[in-house]
Amino acid sequence: GIAPTANFSVDTLCESQQTIFLDQSITSGAVVNSWSWDFGNSDQSILPNPNTAYLNAGGYLVNFQVGTTDGCFDDTTMLVDVKEIPSANFSFDVICAGSDAQLIDESLSNSPNPINSWLWGFGSGQTSNTQVPSFTLNTQGNYPVSLVVSNEYGCYDTINKLVEIFPALLPDFEAEQIC
Repeated sequence: GIAPTANFSVDTLCESQQTIFLDQSITSGAVVNSWSWDFGNSDQSILPNPNTAYLNAGGYLVNFQVGTTDGCFDDTTMLVDVKEIPSANFSFDVICAGSDAQLIDESLSNSPNPINSWLWGFGSGQTSNTQVPSFTLNTQGNYPVSLVVSNEYGCYDTINKLVEIFPALLPDFEAEQIC
């Protein structure tokens, strides 16, 4: 038989996030019927298009072997680069109903790839894609606020916090008549 040509592709790899590896092997006549993956992170698979996650950023050697119905085999090894994810975080001051509220982005990127995307959800249907959003909620209560930050590679992190909206402060005073 004629040996296949083992080849695969993978999208950007981000630490702690599942990524699919795609078999792109080429054959002449015979059908590929066996796959063997060693992802370099102690995970292995025999699926044609498996997924895995890398716990840490860095370079990993991925070995991929394919076999055909004719009993012919080929393998390839590629170095894949796993990118760091940013770390999402934010803080806020006391927020009163009906007042403009600002959330302070405290997200960090430990890699040379800075955060370039923010997506906020305010638990009320309102959203924002600015780094320092301002929003108004007219009703007191607890609202789940989420922040998703990502870098140029699409590596992302999410944080959810419960933000308490306090009753509006209404000025009230009495004065005696003074002569």
